[in-house]
Amino acid sequence: MDEAPDNRLHDQQTDAIEQLSALRATTDSQILKLVRAADESGVWQVDGSPSLVEWVSWRCRLTRAEARGHVEVALKLAALPQIAAGLDEGSLSLSQVCVLIDFVEPDGDAEWAERARGMHVEQLRAWRRSVKRVTTEDANEDHKRRSLIWWWDRDKRFLRIKGALPAEQGAVVDKALNRLSEGRPKLPDGTYDSLERRGADALVELASTQVAEDADPDRATIVVHVEADALLGDDGAAAIEGGCELAPETVRRLACDCSMQVVANDHEGRSLGVGRKTRTPPPWLRRLVKKRDGCCRFPGCERGRFLHTHHIRHWTPHEGPTQLDNLLMLCTHHHRLVHEGGWSIRGAPDENLVFLRPDGRAYDPVRPRLRDEIRERILGPRQPAARSGVPSAMELCLRAAEVS
Repeated sequence: MDEAPDNRLHDQQTDAIEQLSALRATTDSQILKLVRAADESGVWQVDGSPSLVEWVSWRCRLTRAEARGHVEVALKLAALPQIAAGLDEGSLSLSQVCVLIDFVEPDGDAEWAERARGMHVEQLRAWRRSVKRVTTEDANEDHKRRSLIWWWDRDKRFLRIKGALPAEQGAVVDKALNRLSEGRPKLPDGTYDSLERRGADALVELASTQVAEDADPDRATIVVHVEADALLGDDGAAAIEGGCELAPETVRRLACDCSMQVVANDHEGRSLGVGRKTRTPPPWLRRLVKKRDGCCRFPGCERGRFLHTHHIRHWTPHEGPTQLDNLLMLCTHHHRLVHEGGWSIRGAPDENLVFLRPDGRAYDPVRPRLRDEIRERILGPRQPAARSGVPSAMELCLRAAEVS
């Protein structure tokens, strides 16, 4: 017959794991508050992060899915203060809160903040399924209401899009747009600072993929008319065929990874001749760059899709050669950041690259270790190993539980 467990040890172990779990919930609450504050202040754009999700992913060392969940919970908790308080005091876990925010309305905030304390996560998920049912009649009516229309403004500066999709179709589009928009840009000047703008960029990427897969090169080509000065680093006119004018720096970004057909004009704009000059890396060179880099070279970015070969030294007929030691891979967002966003790059791609913010400060993505004063506040002062020995995991848990 087994001996009865030591009641005192049982109580200590139970209290330690419960208190540490409460401490983790409180820590999660503080992180979510900082995430919400970061969303309001835009502080993450200083690091050149394409989105709040990617900033949280990098700073907290989470997967993108985990970071996206943190951001979603942080924003939704603003309307559920009692549930947020339960997480902050440790009576609710982050896993419970992630389910609660999916079905609890503001008028049920106080009730569920108390009720959920005694419920397992799976019980909450079952409750969520029971209150979010959709009938066949609802589904058929939703399908009839699907729509998508698009039109150009009179001056062709914007393409307008308006639509609505039922759940089964919307889920497909939502998944695709979420995957792309979670990493879309918010530039240092604040231009891309909202979910709506990141979503717009994601839609463009989806359309770009479809166009690029077209076997007809003419149908897959968007023509830009540009003066030579705009490509050589000076001011010059440029416009998409059919209307919209472009900034010179935008043209230089577009030309960073493409082939060009050059048309020589006289001072009155009449065509004198047509020639070809390519500055895009040939396929064999692009493969070498991609093999060396693997993904976007911006610190902390892991994107392996929608990559561009960027010239570190700007390409002109006399400078910035198209060769391996002057090329690196940048994703769409960070490519724009380096051109229109005011960031710059120093160094060689096969050595140490330094990315400089618009104000000239170098961006250092290395995560710092836990500071001694914070470690001591949680785990107590370090003891010399020779005198006290290495503390056991249980001793650390108990010590942290006492502090909390």
